[in-house]
Amino acid sequence: MQLDPGLPSPDGTWLEGLTAETLLTVEFPIQSILKDSLYYPASGFDGDPIKHLLGTFLSYIYVDYARSHELLMQEISGRGFKGYRMLGWRAVTRSELVPHGWTPQYPTKEDGNPRSGYCWAKPPFCDWCVFQRLPEYPKEYGPYRFSLLFVGGDGVATFQALYLGNHAAPRGVAIIQDGYGFGFNWTPFRDRSRIFARSVMESPYGQPEVVLNGGWSDISNYKVPIWPEYTKQLMQFQKTRGGCYVVWKA
Repeated sequence: MQLDPGLPSPDGTWLEGLTAETLLTVEFPIQSILKDSLYYPASGFDGDPIKHLLGTFLSYIYVDYARSHELLMQEISGRGFKGYRMLGWRAVTRSELVPHGWTPQYPTKEDGNPRSGYCWAKPPFCDWCVFQRLPEYPKEYGPYRFSLLFVGGDGVATFQALYLGNHAAPRGVAIIQDGYGFGFNWTPFRDRSRIFARSVMESPYGQPEVVLNGGWSDISNYKVPIWPEYTKQLMQFQKTRGGCYVVWKA
């Protein structure tokens, strides 16, 4: 059973009528996917936010330019999500993600150099996957269905394209071991003055209700909010493979 941070459950009716066949042919529901979503850049294949927050979020948007479609499918067919199976998936085009186009906000010199991450980048892709609870698991275990949109792309550019390009805002943002420094990232997502935080917090379409922060260290390293707007600690939980996360609310 998932942990409850005390936030209202989102509406999941847009997922209920889908089948493996109609998922391939239905008009891509970009606004439903963005609404009440959790946006997780530099995500890798970290399933812990889904494990612990399923029900608080039904739509998860994971972004990582060091992952590929093939690796994603291997991860789903291997570890997957306990209690759930994949109903179906489809490849998503750029025009479906941003049907009206978008105007990028370019980084300053202080933000970092996006080209420094190119050597790690896999070919860009986007997969939309819908998961359904297995019949042997009771409804108390978790919601009937949830959506995962996985984008092989840059976390900053993808946020701007998806949310600013579609006049939307996520319900939550996850900044967890974002790979800056000794990792693969070109800019620190946790730094409030840098381009990712500016893109999120200066959006005219709204700001997240919650921010997740964490990593491989113990809880003593995550007692202080990374963004000053989020000061109320709602919950904390342990990572499956070590470390912890903290959920902060504005």
